[in-house]
Amino acid sequence: MKMNALFIAGLFFWQTLTAQPPPDYKWIEVIVSPDHADWTYGLNEQASFNITVLKSHVPLKDIDIHVELGPERMPSTMNEDVHMAHEAIKILGGTMSKPGFLRCTVRVDYEGKSYTAWATAGFEPEKIMPTVKFPADFNQYWQNALDENAKLPLDTKMTLLPERCTENVNVYEVSLQNWKPGARLYGILSIPKKEGKYPAVLKVPGAGIRPYYGDPKFAEDGIISFEIGIHGISVTMPQ
Repeated sequence: MKMNALFIAGLFFWQTLTAQPPPDYKWIEVIVSPDHADWTYGLNEQASFNITVLKSHVPLKDIDIHVELGPERMPSTMNEDVHMAHEAIKILGGTMSKPGFLRCTVRVDYEGKSYTAWATAGFEPEKIMPTVKFPADFNQYWQNALDENAKLPLDTKMTLLPERCTENVNVYEVSLQNWKPGARLYGILSIPKKEGKYPAVLKVPGAGIRPYYGDPKFAEDGIISFEIGIHGISVTMPQ
């Protein structure tokens, strides 16, 4: 009986070990890094990129790599194969006389598959200026759009989401009429249950369509938050 118990315990332990997923890492990893830790440079300062290729975390040597170098989104100034005789190589990236970004892209073809990585050096990026002229009617165009939208009633609709509420916070999906009749803007409103005046935060989205969950933690701290989507569909649907 004792041996059976030990066997069962050992089997359970083995199954627990084998049930663990393998670590998440790439078989081949290309590492490209600029020689400045903050990735930024002054105008006319020389930049260089350090390149290492790892196989199962071990540096490879005596391999060929393909290097493409040049201003970001512009024609390359370097586009050629380079032989890595050692475990690391430094590529001279040159410089820029105007504020902008210099990108180094490295591709490795290994055992029938391609692996790519890149790094981008910024040359006084805070001084980058617009490359197109400000349209003469820009402000008037948007003012007309705002005036037209202001004529529409908000037609606010709020749906309580009980499963997201807490002891101190109510969470709602809110929708507003927007742009034209039938079009709506959706978002998640998190608001303290206790009556009073609170500061509020509007959270606008990045790219892509996805569900939103709001920020009830803000409301727990006494801050109303309204997180919106912009695609005219409910933000509580599954991904």
